[in-house]
Amino acid sequence: AFDVERRYEPHLKGSTLAEGMAFNLALGELSGRVSAARYVMRDLKSDIGKMEKMISRMSVDMSQTGAQLSALKAELADIDETLYGNDAREELGGYGQHTVSSWLSHAMWGVSSSSYGPTASHRDSFSYAQTLFEPIQARLNVITEAEIPALKAALRTNGAPWTLGQPIGN
Repeated sequence: AFDVERRYEPHLKGSTLAEGMAFNLALGELSGRVSAARYVMRDLKSDIGKMEKMISRMSVDMSQTGAQLSALKAELADIDETLYGNDAREELGGYGQHTVSSWLSHAMWGVSSSSYGPTASHRDSFSYAQTLFEPIQARLNVITEAEIPALKAALRTNGAPWTLGQPIGN
């Protein structure tokens, strides 16, 4: 058995172990929710594509539903850009706005190999990511829990053809 003793005191006072662990837990929790948003977005885009295909095969005028789907698709593109940025702009060398992902990455990479703990900059980045993400999470939940089911129900009511992911009709 042996004891490890600190040989010197660092010049800068870092975070306590408990503060660092609490920050890392909060980072992991937010990162998990942002990751879940990516899967929710993928599924929503797939559902919208299926519903657009249904509308294209229907004889009933569903232009209002089609317009709602187009608006949702545009909104999801905006959400995607807020979460992850604009790849086309970045390929051309343009600087986009900071995104949830970029703020979160700064906070995560900053503390991943540091014994100092999160700096004020890392805490700010986490806060910015969280502030940007919270309304996105709320909006995605509304779309997933209310709007998409209502659109699917409207399509079924108007005789939409069966598509993958739909219940088997009578």
